Amino acid sequence: MLMIRESQMEALARVSFDSFEAGAVDLVRGLFPEDCAAMTDERIRLRIRHGIARGRSYGLTGKRDLLTFIEHMFILGPAFDSDPQYAWARELLTNPEFASATKADLLVRLTLKYLRSKSN
Repeated sequence: MLMIRESQMEALARVSFDSFEAGAVDLVRGLFPEDCAAMTDERIRLRIRHGIARGRSYGLTGKRDLLTFIEHMFILGPAFDSDPQYAWARELLTNPEFASATKADLLVRLTLKYLRSKSN
């Protein structure tokens, strides 16, 4: 039987996280070039790490769900989840009845609805 030591598991997790983070940097740079123009990769990485930690605090677990949260940090602002203007987002994110993917999907839908109402 193959035995994987804890240190090996930690190394694999680190490689996976680094790959996710690098992909997130590329995604954010591609989606928000104007916001990222004045930011170094390290600054973007810090924002992504902060977004991952905050997203996890709301029960977001999937990579896609965490990326959705990070994207919203650029769309609505870095602290959108604590901004009174977006109380609906915090209410959604703190709802314990919703699974991670449900929260991410609803966040996208409600944000689109909000942005459409602001453009009218």
